[in-house]
This record gives sequence, C-alpha cells and structure tokens, in this order.
Amino acid sequence: MPWVHEIKAAEALLASANIPPSELIITSIKRVNPTRLCLPETEKERGYEVKNRLQNLLLESYGEVFKLLPHPCDANVVLIKHTLLPSIDACHTHLDALSLKALDCVSKKDGAGATRGAAGETRRRRDEPAAHATSPREALARAQRLLDEYDYPGAERELAALRMTKGGDLVAFTRGIRMLVDEIGAFQTAIDTLLAQPSFVLQEKSVRELLALAYYGNGQPGEAGALFDSLHHSDLGKDALCAYAEVALRDGNLVFAQKLLGWAEEKDGFFAALDDLKRRIEEAAAAEAEPVLRDAIAALDQGDLERAAGLAREALVMGRNLPKARRILALSECCAVMTEVTDLWRTLEQCRERRERLPVLKRLLQLDKSSEIRIRELIQCEQDAERREAVEQKMQALRAALEEEKWAECFEAMRWLASREDAGESYRSAASLSPLFQILYRNHRLERMPDRSAEAVWLDFVAAISLRRGGREREALQILARVRAYFRSSPYFQEQYEQALAVEQQAERDEVRRLLDVAQAEESSFDDVAAIYSEVRRASTYLPQDERSRYLSTVEARAEELRPLRTAEDLLAEYETAKWIGDAARAAAVVDAIADAAAISEIDSKIAKTLKVVATPVELTVSSSLPVDVAREYPAHLYFVTDRHACLRTGDETLLFIDLKEMTAWSLQSPLFTAPFLQDYNSDENLFLFRYGPDGEYFLRFVLDGERSRFLGVVQATADLWPGHQLQISRLFLSSREHEYFCVLSHSEKQEVDRMFKFALNNHRNPSAFLSLKGQSTLSLERVGTKPDEFVVVTDRGVILCNKNLTWPVRFPFGDCIYGVDQGTGKIYFPLAGAVAAFDFKTKSSSDMFPGALVGGEFLPREVLGISPHAEKMLLNFRGGQGTFYSLSNNMFSTQVGLSTIFCTSVPSRFYYIECDESYASIRIKDVTDEIDSLLQWKELIVAGEHPDSYVPKLKRLREGVDLVREAMTQ
Repeated sequence: MPWVHEIKAAEALLASANIPPSELIITSIKRVNPTRLCLPETEKERGYEVKNRLQNLLLESYGEVFKLLPHPCDANVVLIKHTLLPSIDACHTHLDALSLKALDCVSKKDGAGATRGAAGETRRRRDEPAAHATSPREALARAQRLLDEYDYPGAERELAALRMTKGGDLVAFTRGIRMLVDEIGAFQTAIDTLLAQPSFVLQEKSVRELLALAYYGNGQPGEAGALFDSLHHSDLGKDALCAYAEVALRDGNLVFAQKLLGWAEEKDGFFAALDDLKRRIEEAAAAEAEPVLRDAIAALDQGDLERAAGLAREALVMGRNLPKARRILALSECCAVMTEVTDLWRTLEQCRERRERLPVLKRLLQLDKSSEIRIRELIQCEQDAERREAVEQKMQALRAALEEEKWAECFEAMRWLASREDAGESYRSAASLSPLFQILYRNHRLERMPDRSAEAVWLDFVAAISLRRGGREREALQILARVRAYFRSSPYFQEQYEQALAVEQQAERDEVRRLLDVAQAEESSFDDVAAIYSEVRRASTYLPQDERSRYLSTVEARAEELRPLRTAEDLLAEYETAKWIGDAARAAAVVDAIADAAAISEIDSKIAKTLKVVATPVELTVSSSLPVDVAREYPAHLYFVTDRHACLRTGDETLLFIDLKEMTAWSLQSPLFTAPFLQDYNSDENLFLFRYGPDGEYFLRFVLDGERSRFLGVVQATADLWPGHQLQISRLFLSSREHEYFCVLSHSEKQEVDRMFKFALNNHRNPSAFLSLKGQSTLSLERVGTKPDEFVVVTDRGVILCNKNLTWPVRFPFGDCIYGVDQGTGKIYFPLAGAVAAFDFKTKSSSDMFPGALVGGEFLPREVLGISPHAEKMLLNFRGGQGTFYSLSNNMFSTQVGLSTIFCTSVPSRFYYIECDESYASIRIKDVTDEIDSLLQWKELIVAGEHPDSYVPKLKRLREGVDLVREAMTQ
C-alpha cells in the first residue's frame, strides 16, 4: 500500500471509538515511520506527528507490558520495547513526544530499572532464587498431595517454587501454573512465578497464554489484552478466548468480542461463564446498535428502503442477535422486491424487442414467485419465437450464399440446420434448394465427422461438379472416385458419377483404339509397341476389367510378334544394369542366358570395386562424468542425423558413423561418399538413400551398419521416368518394398511441386499411385512413418496425411511448415500462431501447445536442427557452424555452441557432447540433454508484447550468426 494510504489508515485508527489491538497499533507505527523513506520535509513532519500519536495511544492503552530503553548515544531518545516479548518493539521516539499519561503507564518499569510498589516486589522475586527449586514434576507431585489434604497455602508455596531449565518439563510446569490459576486462584503468585522464569520460557505460546489468564484473573485486563494480542486465536484455548472476549468487551470492541466468542464456541471444553458473557456482549451490541436501529425505522417510515436496509446491515455488523434489525432488513428487501417486480412488469409492457423482453422475464422469474407459471409460459413463447427467427435468418443466409456460390458458408448453414432438432422442416426445405445440398441431407457418415473434415469432402464434390460443367470430366471423375464412399447412397451423386464415368470411358475407348491402330501399323517397332502398352494401361484406367484385359492382351500379342532376338551384348548390358540398380532377381534371370562367364565376372569385379564400402571400427566411450567444454571445436562437421544415428564427415571419402542405439562407431570409406546428399532413411533397417552426381541425377541406396555396410543399388533420374514437360525430380523417398520408390516432381522453372507418384524400377512408366499437387502451393513434404509408408504434405489449403497409395481421408486446415516429425509416435511439430505445436495425425488428437515458446514459431524449417519434447528445447542453426538452444518452456535463448561439439538426433531429439582424437580413431560422447540449462547462459531476448520493429532486427542479427546472449552478458 502507498505511504499516503498508510497515513490515512493510521488516522482512521486513531479516530476509532474503540481501543485497537496492540498488534494493529504497532504495525501501523512501523508502516508510517518516515525515518528511512525519501519524502518531502512536509510529508516527513506529518509522518512523525502521526507516529507519535500512535505511540502515545499504545502506551496509554497497553503501557503495563512495555518498557522504555534509552538510546546509547542520546538520552532523550528511547526505544519502546515489550517486556515479555523481546522481538516486539514500537520504534524509537523522543521522550518529549510522549504524553504524561503514556509516561505514567510505563513508569512502574522504566528503562533505567527504577522499581516501585508491586512491580519492585516482583523484580526482587525474579532475582531471588527459589526456596525449593526442584524439577517441575516433583514440585507438581508435592503440590497435588497437599491439595488432596486441602492444604492450599502449602500447595501454593510449592508451586511458587517452580523453575524451568532448558531441560525442564514444560508440560508439568504449565500444569502447575494451571493449578495455581484454576484450582487455587492464586493469580498474583502465578504471575510472579511466570515472570521469574528465564526468557526462553516466556517465548512459549502456552506459557504466554497462562500469563494472560493470570493477569485477567488478577484484575489486570490491560496486561492480559496485550498478551492476547501477541497470540493467534487458533493457539488459544476456550477459556483464553472467553477471557480475551471479555477484555475486548471492556475496551468497547464489540465486533471483535463477538468473533472471539464464536471461535470459543467452536472449541472443545467447558467455560462456566460463557452464557453470561454472551448475554453481556449481546446486550452491549444491542445498546450500541439501538441508535442505528432508530434511524433505520425512521428511514423505513419515510419510504427510504435502501437507507433502511443499509442501516439494518450496519446494525447486524455490530451484533448478530438483533431480531429487530433482521425484521427491518427483511421488510425493506421485501418492499424493494415488490417495487422492482412492479417496475419490471411495467417495463415488460413497454418492450418492443425480444432481446429486451427475455432479460426482464428471467429477472421476474427470480423475483415474482406467485406468477411463476405465467412467466415460464411467456419465456417459452419468446424462446420459441427466437428459435424460429434464428432458423429463418439461417435460411435467408443460405439462399444468399447459394446465389453467390459461397460454398463454405452454405455448408456451415446446412450443418447448423442439421444440428437443430426444431429445424426439421426447414432442413428439408434447405436440402431442396439445390442438388448439391441433397447429398448432405441426413448423411450420417458426414455427420459423424468433424466439421472441418466433412466440409473439405463436400467442397471436393462441389469442385468436381464445377469441373464437369467446364468439360474437365477426367479431373472431375478422379475427385468423385475419391469421395464416393461418403455419398454412395445419394441418387444425385450416383447420377453425376455414372455420367462422368461414361464420358471418360468413351474417351478412353477412343484413345485405346487409336493406340491399337498405331500398334498394328506395319512401321511399328517393338520399342514403339512396348511404349504403347504402357500408354494403353494408363489410358484404360476406368474401363471394365475384362475389356481392359482384352486391349492389353492384343498389344502384348503384337509385341511378341515384333520382339527382337537379344544378342550376347544386349544380355550383358541388361545384366550390368540390373546389378547397378540392385535388382538381384532380374540379374539372376538374365545370367542364365549368358554363356560368357568371364564377361560376367569382369562386370561383377568392376561394380564391386566401384561400390565397395570399407568399414573400420572406432573406439566409442560413453561417459556420464565426461567434462563438457562447449568452446571446443573440431574440423569435422555434422553430416546428417536420424532418430538413432549421427554421421560426421572426416575426409573427402570418409564418414564417421555413430549408432546411438547400439552405441557403436565406424569409419566408413567409399568413393561414393564424396558429395552425396541424404534424401530418406529407414533407421530401423539402417537403410539410407542418397542423391549423387553433378546434377543430382543419381540416387544411391546403402545399408550403413558397421562391417555389414554395403551398397544396394542406384536409380538414375532420366527423362523417361515420368510423363510431361519441364518437370524434374525434387525428392525421392524409399518404399517398404525393395525396388519401389515415391517420387516428387516439381516444375523446373517455377520450382513448384507438381505431383507425387509411386513407381517400381522394373516398370517406371506406369505409376502404381499418383497424387496431383498442381494448383496448390506446396510448403513442406515429409515422411511420417515407414510401416506403413505415410507422408505429410503442407499446402496453402491445409495439411494432408497421405497413405502408401497417396490418398488421404482428411485435410486439416492449419499449418505453414514442418519443424520435425516423430516417426515413432506420428507427431508432427509445426509453428502455430507464433508458438510451437505438436499434432498426432495418426490419432487425429488435438495439438499440444508449448505456451512458453512465445517466438518458437518465428524460425525457418531449415534453421531447426532438433526438438526435444522431454527437455522442452530446440537446437537452432543460423550461420557459421554455430548452434543456439531455444527453450520452449520459458522463451529463453542460450549462448552459442559449436555444432562439431554438440549435436542432436532428429525428433524426438537427444543432445550429445562429443570429443574425438586427432585421427578420429577413438571418440567419447555424453548425453547432455538434462544438463543444457546449466551448461550454457540463457537470456530472454524477445519478450511478450514486444513490437515487431524491436524484435525483427534481433532475429535478423541471430540469422547473421551474432551471439546475442553472450553480447548481452558482457555489456
């Protein structure tokens, strides 16, 4: 609270008609003390004036338990100190600032040690040793025997000799004091005995409670109140709470007295005077509240209900047992309710709009219980009219959206109508507005799907109808075939599908017959017919199977007529091609027809020499105690990683390959390792696909597994691999089948992804699966799993999860790029609203956000090397071979580390520190995933709410390779 507010609170405390508790006065003194505050001189003077008044109030009310200790340097300055509680003081003050009454209240125990009267006697008693100082248990036992013999003076003398030592029995001691207070009534003796104890005894809460009770019984309520103020009510017993309540009653603090009495009633035990005390408190409260109640009655007579209710509540604060106040409050509230009900009915008659009437009726339902049935009927009538109006508005919006061909809005309106039980007739009318809506009417399969997914399926159907109207039957048929499962029961859909199918079948028949005529021509060669065979297969996709088989059989028969005899050179060339591509079955089939064993051996030797992989074991040590030096640098650089492998380039033809699952390391050497680029991998089978060659026209397939490392085959990306012009291979993925691949094609000039298809090496002219991405801006394309093959494609229309047949059941309407894929769980990490999210596309569960990563979504995909959900860290790479960690939990960046020293696996990432000798014959690694926080320095470079003009330059400098965290630490 500001100091000015503390001053006002202190002045209100001084103006109170009741004596405040001593603790409250001391707290206020310390809060208004201006000694150590930087305040104007006038404010300081005001502060000292209020502080002095508070100190006078404290001493005048509770001076019996306070003493004045002189300042060692100024005799006119004294410290107000509690006599029994050394830790409690009320600050220093000048003696001149204390009133005569305040000085008189503490004159019995002044700071110089002067003693008079009973206080002096008490001081002497504390200084004198006990006549029979024994253990509390023994003294208690003797006192109990004397009480049994009705020798009260003897028992009092025994108990007066009680002394506590550090090893004394506190339970026996307090029981003896209880005997003095409760059974003998020797209150002064109990006070003297307690004050004679060492200071550590008086620090016990139970001892201070007994001393307060003794003061109370001895007729010293001031001392008793000061001690009670230093204790929490939960630490006091039933009798102490009642005594405390009587002290509060004496001081006129009736509200606090009632609270204390309530707490006492909740305690176990018996207090004889409880009922009498309760009666006296209630009588005092009633007397105090009587003027307020008279004012409340007068306000009620004048019709001022609000003031009457306020005064009644004020009286009830003074005393709970005030029936008159409760009657006034009930009467005023009842009159107020009746007035409000009358006004509400009058307001209801004047309301013209439904949105105004409903709140009035709901309020009336709460207040006017006598008209509840009528009000509920009126509410039901209004709600029914409101629902009818909402349905009509939705129908109007649907008609307008249909006229303007806003199909997403149409779907939303139809979905809304389908979800309303009271809109059955309107839903049927809406379905009759357009055949496009008929296929949505009571489509239970779509109704079970999420809104976004169902909308995407229906919009695909609408797009197919639009394509049909534009004469693009083949494209329309592809879409209709894909969504057919969702609309199979719709007559309109079946009509559209069958019409598109009939048109496409007729076009295919015309094309196939043309190709057959070309194949039957006399000038056709075997190669021409072989090409025609592939074209016939592609052109007869939608023809009936028996008709398609007849056409293919005709072309096969024509090809057999024109098949040339293969020479020995042709067989050797075919054998060499099969060996190069790793097609063992094809090579075995050809080798039986070749008689020249020497030529076969020469081919085998040449291929083996070219493709040989030399594996040398490297000593690998995993040490949890390895000291980490993040400043260390190595000439080797990280080449690629998987979820279990790390590979470093140590020479032009040499790789250092580490298997972090088996914890083995190998130096692999091959002339093919000069400049390959990793395309895809299957880490479970240690299978890798690299892109190779000056123009990237070759793809090499390897097994990298220690001494079992070997070359498997090569795929050459030639122009005859795919149809179309100005297309080139953008990406090649492995398949779960050995000679099958997934190929991504892009436009050679626009660099836009055009399509993705699956093909086999021995039949590359005929893709077995095809996915068209033309017309969509493809932002990312990554593998999700290997068993089975699954891929995720991010386009400007959303995210697609493709299966091995390159079809997808659902499109997800979010995602701009991909940061990483956990192939084990199927989770995909991507930026979302500036942060980072993870979505399980396999189970289609909701995304897991990292709310602490305020700028986690501001990075480019190529800058994200790894993500650890366990440690909530990202490893980023900007420039210069240096890495920076980013915390997904608290938005902090780390100082930079060398990527030849710290590396990580792919998602879910683990972070490792590596040390190598000069020859890379031995390496040591340590998993530092859980130590990243302590290894590096961290700073929040970009805070929440920071303007782009401020944080964009910081991101730019990070991308330029500047270590902003270290720079900030050194400033």
